[in-house]
Order: sequence, then C-alpha cells, then structure tokens
Amino acid sequence: MHERTRFGRWGERAAAAYLRHQGYIIEAQNYSSSHGELDLVARKGHLLVFVEVKSRRTDLYGRPRDAVTEEKAARIRETAYEYLQDHKRPGDRIRYDVIEIMMLFGHFQLNHLKNYL
Repeated sequence: MHERTRFGRWGERAAAAYLRHQGYIIEAQNYSSSHGELDLVARKGHLLVFVEVKSRRTDLYGRPRDAVTEEKAARIRETAYEYLQDHKRPGDRIRYDVIEIMMLFGHFQLNHLKNYL
C-alpha cells in the first residue's frame, strides 16, 4: 500500500476512535456507491452524521478542509442519499461533517468541523 494511502487510512481510524470517544457509534466505514465513497457514517441517538476525513502532513497546500471542493461535497451528499435509502430511521436528523487531521513536525491535531458541508 502506498504511504499516502496508509496515512489516509490511519487518519480515518483516528477519526473513528475520536468519534467513538465522543459517544458516536460508527455505522459504516468506506461505504461505496455508484456516486462515491463515504469515509465514516456515525450515529448518536437520532443524529446520523456523514463524515469526510482529510489528513495532511504538511500545510503547504492549505488546511485539509480546503480539499473538500463543491464537487466533492456534492458527491458526498449523493452518496449519503443512497445510504439513507436503506439505513434512515424515523426521526433521524442528518449532518455532514469534516474531520481534518494534521500531523506537523510530530504534533497531532484533529479538528471536528460540524455542519461543514
């Protein structure tokens, strides 16, 4: 596996662990559909959260959140719609978040951006 892919997968695992610590249940990881992929789908009661995880080791190209373009956000929403066809429960509220992970000079930073998309 390429180092960049390995780091991205590590970031997804770190984000999932963070969400669990915050009281969320991870319903799905790397859910795929014809429209794209959802990194994480997390639930906390009647709140269903679709999470895009972005990890970076450098800030030369901006913050990780900057990589979530309008086109990427649209694909996430379309994929989430497909997920909801089979998994939505009555009374569920939906939210779209980004978790950005930075590993700069050996320092780990995680930012949870709620309602980002």
